[in-house]
Amino acid sequence: MILRRKVRPVMPEHLRRDKRADVMIGIPSYGMWDAEFGMCLLGLVMDFLGGPVKGFEGQSLFVWKREGTILPALRHALVRKAQERECTHLLFLDSDQTFPPYALRRLLEWHKPVVACNVATKAEESYPTARQKSGRDPKGRVVYTFPDYAGLEQVWRVGTGVMLVDMDVFAQVEPPWFNLKFRGGVDDYQGEDWTFCEKLEMHGIPIYVDHGLSWEVGHRGPRTYKLLDVRLPEISDKAWEKLKELKDAKGLSEVREIWRACENN
Repeated sequence: MILRRKVRPVMPEHLRRDKRADVMIGIPSYGMWDAEFGMCLLGLVMDFLGGPVKGFEGQSLFVWKREGTILPALRHALVRKAQERECTHLLFLDSDQTFPPYALRRLLEWHKPVVACNVATKAEESYPTARQKSGRDPKGRVVYTFPDYAGLEQVWRVGTGVMLVDMDVFAQVEPPWFNLKFRGGVDDYQGEDWTFCEKLEMHGIPIYVDHGLSWEVGHRGPRTYKLLDVRLPEISDKAWEKLKELKDAKGLSEVREIWRACENN
């Protein structure tokens, strides 16, 4: 049984101006970038440089990529580069993601230590990456982003495809931050992103997902996978088929209209 609860919007800490937003965008890469990712990155940079970020005294931006084949090593190197440049924040962006131009600005304005997007996996039977802790399932309970969710939700685990981290976190949590780990209970390897979340949990650092922004993030594969590709647990078979026919709709308002229509079927 899926327990659905209303997510209340969480407002940013009002008028916090205790530091700058000196951000490094860190991109782990196997060598090739998706073209759509490149265009989204350009839009994000232009937006960030186009005006002040609410709640910060000043801002700067640096973009750096690290190429290789060992993802934990790439993420580790990105953190070290951000520390070397004395950045205040590190935005992890995987090179197969799409996102709106204001994504960085929006994540910063929450003023949280770690805030990410609930990205849909690249599969025809797609699931969101965020999880809540579950006593029944060691892999956790899936966190669904319903179309009427717009605020923050604290979660147990989430992927690092689109994740903003306050650099103070890496001063509190000792390396290694991104190890791969074999979990005998599920007979599988745990990704470096979940190991990072595990270390945050050990140090009492909360992790949030921005549900509203998550609807506007895509995951590039054979096509772009979005949360509209995730079958929500409350939709009937008939409504799901209707939704799949309409899922090329653009804009969150249209998605919400489709959702309401499905709820009534």
